[in-house]
Amino acid sequence: LPERLSFFKSSSPFSLITAIKKADSGDDVIVRVVNMDNKLTENTIHLFKNINRLKKSSLIEEEGGTLKIHGNEIKIPLNKSSIETFKIDLINRNNKLPQ
Repeated sequence: LPERLSFFKSSSPFSLITAIKKADSGDDVIVRVVNMDNKLTENTIHLFKNINRLKKSSLIEEEGGTLKIHGNEIKIPLNKSSIETFKIDLINRNNKLPQ
């Protein structure tokens, strides 16, 4: 991965990406984010690839509602002092990095 890219980048100093893994079923990526702030916040996460679909998920990967996406950027609401899980379907799965 070139220095100018990162796999995931969070915009909030009060949230932490604690897990990135392949979903138990399918090719989706699971991302867990912890909001360490004691208030509701919106975090923007930039990914290294464009996103096809973003869904809220439970800790055991049960799908919830679909969230809006913006190319390779997601804006996710984080409840106060919470652990949130998201299921991401990436558009480009051929392992080629963007130029």
